[in-house]
Amino acid sequence: MPAMTQLFQKFRRLVLRKTDLEEANGPAERVNPMYKLVITNRADNQTTVSDVSRPWDGFEPTDSFVERVAQIDQLPRLLDVLARNRLDAYSSDADPTHLIASVEYYRTALDLQPSDRAGYLCNLASCFLKLRAHKADVEGRQGDLQEAGKYLREAIGVLSPTRSGRAVIFGTAASVFSLCFESSGQEVDLDDAILCLHELTHLNPEGVETLLCTLGDLLLRRFYLFQRVAGLTEAIVCYKRALQTLPDDVNLRTTCLNNLARALLHLFRISQSASDINEAVEFSTQALTAQPTPHPDRASSLDDLASALRLRYHVSGDTADLDMSMRKQKESLELTPLEDPDRPARLSNLALCLLRNYQRSGEIADLEQSITHYREVLHLQPAESDSNRPISLNDLATALGSRFEVLQSMPDLDEAISLCKEAVLLCASTHHNRPLYQENLTNTLRARYRLRENPEDLHATIDQQRILVCLLPAGDTRRPPVLIRLGDDLSLKFATSNELEDLDNAITSYKEANRFEGHDPTDELARALSLRFDRSRDVADLDQVIELLEKKLSGLHVGPESDKYLASLALPLYCRSQLQSDADVNDLDRAIKCQKVALQLHPLGPSGRAASLLTLSGMLLLQFDRSNVGKREDIDEVVTLRKGCLELCSPDERPSFLVQLADALRRRFKFFNEGVDIDQAVSLAREAAGLNPKHRTELAISLFEQFRLTDELGYLDESASHLRSVLAHIAPDDPEHLQVLDHLVGVLGSRFRHSADMAYLEEALMHAHTALDSGPAEPPYSSVALGNLADCLLMRYEHLGQISDLQDTIKTYRLVHIAEPEPRDISTLMNMAYALVTSFRMLNRADDLEEGLTRYRAALQLCDHDNKARQVCLGNLANALRIAFHHSKHLSDVDEAIAYYRQALDLCAPQDYAARSLYRLNFGTTLQSRFLIVGNEDDLDAALLHLEDAEDKLQPADPLHAISQFNLGTTLWFKYRVAKSPDSEQYARALALLESATRLPHSSVKSRFEAALQWTAASRYQQHPSTIRAYSCALSLLEKWMIVNPEVEAQHRFLATDQSRYLACDGASAAIERGDLEAAVELLEHGRTVLWSRLQGYRQSLDELRLIDSDLAERFESLSKELESLSLRSEATTDAVPTSDEKMKTQRLLSEEWDEAVSQIRQIDGFAHFLQPTPYSVLADVCSDGPVILINVSKSRSDAIILIADHPPTLVPLPNVSLLSLVELCSQLHTALESRDSGPGATRRLVSILRVLWTDVVQPITHQLQAFGIPRHSRIWWCPTSYLCGLPFHAAGSYRKDDPQPGLQDLFVSSYTPTLSALIRARNATRGIAPPEILVVGQSERGLPAVEDEIRALKSLGPFVAPLVGKNATRQNVRTSLERYPWVHFACHANQGLLPFQSSFELYDGRITLLELIRSRRPNAQLAFLSACNTATGDLQTPDETLHLAAALQFSGFQSVVGTLWPMADKDGPHVAREFYQHLFRLGQDQASARDSAVALSKATKYLRKTGVPLDRWINFVHIGA
Repeated sequence: MPAMTQLFQKFRRLVLRKTDLEEANGPAERVNPMYKLVITNRADNQTTVSDVSRPWDGFEPTDSFVERVAQIDQLPRLLDVLARNRLDAYSSDADPTHLIASVEYYRTALDLQPSDRAGYLCNLASCFLKLRAHKADVEGRQGDLQEAGKYLREAIGVLSPTRSGRAVIFGTAASVFSLCFESSGQEVDLDDAILCLHELTHLNPEGVETLLCTLGDLLLRRFYLFQRVAGLTEAIVCYKRALQTLPDDVNLRTTCLNNLARALLHLFRISQSASDINEAVEFSTQALTAQPTPHPDRASSLDDLASALRLRYHVSGDTADLDMSMRKQKESLELTPLEDPDRPARLSNLALCLLRNYQRSGEIADLEQSITHYREVLHLQPAESDSNRPISLNDLATALGSRFEVLQSMPDLDEAISLCKEAVLLCASTHHNRPLYQENLTNTLRARYRLRENPEDLHATIDQQRILVCLLPAGDTRRPPVLIRLGDDLSLKFATSNELEDLDNAITSYKEANRFEGHDPTDELARALSLRFDRSRDVADLDQVIELLEKKLSGLHVGPESDKYLASLALPLYCRSQLQSDADVNDLDRAIKCQKVALQLHPLGPSGRAASLLTLSGMLLLQFDRSNVGKREDIDEVVTLRKGCLELCSPDERPSFLVQLADALRRRFKFFNEGVDIDQAVSLAREAAGLNPKHRTELAISLFEQFRLTDELGYLDESASHLRSVLAHIAPDDPEHLQVLDHLVGVLGSRFRHSADMAYLEEALMHAHTALDSGPAEPPYSSVALGNLADCLLMRYEHLGQISDLQDTIKTYRLVHIAEPEPRDISTLMNMAYALVTSFRMLNRADDLEEGLTRYRAALQLCDHDNKARQVCLGNLANALRIAFHHSKHLSDVDEAIAYYRQALDLCAPQDYAARSLYRLNFGTTLQSRFLIVGNEDDLDAALLHLEDAEDKLQPADPLHAISQFNLGTTLWFKYRVAKSPDSEQYARALALLESATRLPHSSVKSRFEAALQWTAASRYQQHPSTIRAYSCALSLLEKWMIVNPEVEAQHRFLATDQSRYLACDGASAAIERGDLEAAVELLEHGRTVLWSRLQGYRQSLDELRLIDSDLAERFESLSKELESLSLRSEATTDAVPTSDEKMKTQRLLSEEWDEAVSQIRQIDGFAHFLQPTPYSVLADVCSDGPVILINVSKSRSDAIILIADHPPTLVPLPNVSLLSLVELCSQLHTALESRDSGPGATRRLVSILRVLWTDVVQPITHQLQAFGIPRHSRIWWCPTSYLCGLPFHAAGSYRKDDPQPGLQDLFVSSYTPTLSALIRARNATRGIAPPEILVVGQSERGLPAVEDEIRALKSLGPFVAPLVGKNATRQNVRTSLERYPWVHFACHANQGLLPFQSSFELYDGRITLLELIRSRRPNAQLAFLSACNTATGDLQTPDETLHLAAALQFSGFQSVVGTLWPMADKDGPHVAREFYQHLFRLGQDQASARDSAVALSKATKYLRKTGVPLDRWINFVHIGA
């Protein structure tokens, strides 16, 4: 019911007047029921009707009224009557508002679903057509037309087959749809018009001829516009049906004949059927016959006939057709007035006839006349909107192109290109002629490129060719030749651009063309794939080339053409066999057979035959390399073939063929080791290099092989020289550049191994990086370059022992494995295995050992039984098994290793002394290892035999000499230890060999240091007199090894390794055992705080030296600054920094210069000990202001050494102290500090630790001090070692209420010093005598509220206190201010970094790190108070290095520093500072001295203790320095 109410409301809005109802065919029959309903409704509503003439005003229908309205089925009809009345009114007064009302009536009626819906729809469409006539704007007219079309489409859709008037409806609809198409250009409108006409031809048999002609016209037009070929055939059928009934004298017949002929012409262009063109000529002739001379359409018919004859000539070649075509065309043109719109087209047709006649006869006059006519056509078509202009432009371009081919006039070609471009621009992409214009443009551009070779023309050709491909549908038969030409153009571009993308696109084009029947771009596609393979080395490309050629061969009979493809197949088969080493050997066999057949079938000239013979020799050489035993006949045939090449080649080719023969001889030498071959190879290579310097590469390679035979370094140096020279004269993008780099890296690596000169290795690394960065990123080259780099890194690790190099080596080898998952390079496999096994040895990673053994075994499988590489692989695998035995203690490992050593020795040639010495050396070492586990002295005796033999055979400069002396000395020492009657001479020889191994100049620092460590152990075994010398040597080598790392952070990591951590302490304990306390002091000073000592050496005072040799002093100072700057550069810096290799090279070169400068200084009288380890005579001055206590803890014993003025060192043994107990004590301290906020338990634990310190360490020392008569409250200095460095000696005591004995803090004032030299420097430093000024750096905003009180306490001291707090405490301000103020007080957060050099103070805008503090030099600095957390907390990894913020400030120049051992309480800061500075300034500013700072701190902490703060808070503060 609501829907009906809504409908009625709409009806009510339409009918407003009673007169409207009355006019609807009278009030009685039709209107009264409705009118009565209205009145009744008002009565129901008890409403007074004041104006019965307007019954609808204010009317609201009730439900009962609506129900009664619904029963009236005549409502749509009533609306129809109302609409017709309005249409009648429109006919009278032409008022469009009547039409609008009619539209609304019909729309409302349609809502009521009338039975004759189609009629109402047609009437509604008629209303819109009438409305269209009243509108001037195009958009409005278009909208009305579309509305009419919409309703007519719906009407046709619901039209009953039996309804009367169907023909009228379809006829109207056809007209409307035609108009819609004219307006919109939409194909669907034209389709609907055609459908309506189809229906009309069935409904209206009378006059069907006209309908058929109209239908044919529409179908033909649709073909023109949308290329609907099926419609073209249907149009021809329509025209032929119409002609069957059209009388001869009717004009429509002539028009139909012309249109039929045109349709047949278009069909012929598609079908190329002779019957179609013959019919076209026939019907054109009939049309012409029906139009005598005065007929207005005769010119058109003549034009049509001329076109048909011209096209038939194109098929038949009958010149009569062409002659007749030209005559008819000229006659047509004569009948066409100048202003006639068809004149351009007829001129164009005549020009085309003339062009065809020129192409037939070669008469240039016809061509010139054709061009003239085409220009006239364009003159008559000036508007760009002219739809015929593009074809005219194209035709003129074609004619000009033809003239260019004859006269070679570039203006003709340039104009043709311009015309083609204009034609393409004016033609829509959907136009059927667009591909034609596009193709003509590409052809003219290509022609100009071939003439001028301008790359822009080639690029434009390719771009236009791609557009042409896009214009042609996927199945279009015109696509294949276009695609092939596009592929050719792209291949041509690749030849100049070398861009792989061009080649990829060319291959894609060829492949698509290849899918079409009748088109065979095999040669082009195979050539492009081969080119891409040359670039990418992707075997898939080769597979496709081979597949293409084999398919081609399968379809050919034996003959010259098949021979050509057979020869073409040889090369890709050869290439594939080269790439896929594990592929079916059939590839190589077939390649050789194909090449031999090609050589037999094609009698080439000398040069061509030489090239073919060379290719065949390359195939045989590969077969030789692949054979399991290296067939001698293969390599001999290679040499013979290449000698034949040398005889056939021209003088210009001789250098290249000399190189090829040298290469073959060198390869034969490598396998069969006949010296005559390498001698001949070098001779041939020298001749080639003399003829052409670019062939020096082969000479260098041959010289390298000659070096490997003779071990004469001159050959190696000459090889490197030639390679460097070649490298300097070839461009980086030259393909040979990477090969030369590869060879040079290998030569330099060998040179380094035989000299230990880092300059060679640095150069090799530089070239390895260059090769990797500039070479292809894909294998096989990338794997070769990565392998070379990894080999160099491995050599550097072996020489310098840096773990980072070893890790980088393994990472790089893994990249090799990723690039080439199944490598065949045995050396790469073995080197990676060696690196993995070494990684296990250094880092104890079991997985690395397993992987290393696996890779060694894989390498062994690649070695055949007669290959020299097998003996090397056996020896390396044996070494790895020996190392595995040390880890597993499985005798099977060492037994297998010994078996492999024996096999390696059996395979080794007797004259190969170097290899035999290496295997004997390792064999002896392995027997020594088995002896250590099994204890069988026979193994030791056998080991000595092998090691003695190796030592005898090795040359003094051999890199293995140091290893030989090390292993022989170690074995002799073992023999001495197990002998029932020890031989002292044997022991002395063992020590001499080990000492000698520490001094060999060609040995790496790492090897020499390892020998020194063994020397210390062996000499200490019997307290040999050389023991102290051994430790001193080891410490010196440790320092040399350490400084190989440029940055101090890396040096610190090195010092954290086990092999160096306890060296100084162990040496001191050995000296103590020998009773030489002065030597013990010297060794501790030499081997502790190595980092600080090295840096201090860069800041050595040169005042005295400047008086003697100012130039040398300046040079030394400059070098020291550079080394310090390099050393103190942070590894984490984001600034642009040199690479690691560059830094290491710089470090080495600077260090060598620095060492040379030091050596020169030591030659000056009075400077003999310059930067030498400080002797005891100098160190003894450290106790001038009070006793100094060194505490040494080693693996064997623990002692204190007390230094007192005018007294020899005094030993205090500490039997209860050991490394293990100290580790436990440090752990307990850490636990106590972690739990100090949890209650009194932490204090009890802390007291327990202090008691242990007191009883085991401090109390025996205080007894000795008291025995010396040291007064109470005197100052003493502690210099602890090892884990003692982090323990609070100053607070040691019994802490028992029942024990009245005082603790250390009650007996003496304690200070600390990291080394004796540091304390001496602090005391001896020259300082100003001006009253001190204090810089206060404070940050209270970050959770430190007591800092403000602390700052106020300092400011109260006087105006000489300069606060730098809050926002002013920036990093830059603090760095600048530290240079000016002699005293500084920090009150802020401090952080102990995960790494020592990352420790820092927190300032307003960031952190100032320990590393930054070290960099600064503060000659006027006196006192630093660090009221912050952990400022004196050392590093547990390297406790003897004393790396913390307080030490950094002392190193930068401060005499005295107050720091904290652990986190401090914020509230303690003001109290300690107040008491500390009150003591210092008790006598005024002028009398304040930093020398009182230790006493001041003692008083401040005692005050804090009295206030009752927990123990951990008052013992936290320590004093360091003078």
